[in-house]
Amino acid sequence: MRPLTALAILALSVSAFSSPSPDWLVGSYRLELSSELKATAQKLGMTEPYARFLIRPDGTFTYASNNNGAISATTGTVEVKDQQIHFIANGQFPRQGVKDLYGRSDNGALLVDGLRYVRSGSVDVVGTWNVRNDKSTRMVFKANKTFEFACVGATSRGKYELDGDKLTLIWTEVDGEAVEFGSMRKTIALREDGSFSIDTYRYVKG
Repeated sequence: MRPLTALAILALSVSAFSSPSPDWLVGSYRLELSSELKATAQKLGMTEPYARFLIRPDGTFTYASNNNGAISATTGTVEVKDQQIHFIANGQFPRQGVKDLYGRSDNGALLVDGLRYVRSGSVDVVGTWNVRNDKSTRMVFKANKTFEFACVGATSRGKYELDGDKLTLIWTEVDGEAVEFGSMRKTIALREDGSFSIDTYRYVKG
């Protein structure tokens, strides 16, 4: 059996055994950070803590979190009884290292494992993004899901995928040379204002 066929069958079987999520729960939720934590991370040049739940109408979810800037994710199913929510991962939650997390609804937000997650929408990335205070370094995202990067002495281009506030870049060309599709990729988290960081550089919409 081909790997892609096996993954498709697995995805269908997970959906088949899940129960639909209630309308009030469906959506994307991001970890709420205090202004003090955000300021500390920025002052120290650290990547802000990031965690997100994407809950779908079919009763499945995706959870993603970062570790030193690298994003890991898992999928699973959701069980809801009254306002109590049970998240069951197919593998393990990457940050917590467990299979199950429990939470509840709280005025439109989620309280899960002692942390608060607030609703977030998809960010529109189409347009030109510059490194703060450096207009010569920019990324241009197009509506056809392609991007172009340029700075002094370097260029690249590729395709991108947007899932809620998770942006995945897949390079197809670097400095005019083609690269194998999928061999160079990076997943980054979009902040609430839509800005994002690649390595130590923070991009804002121009």
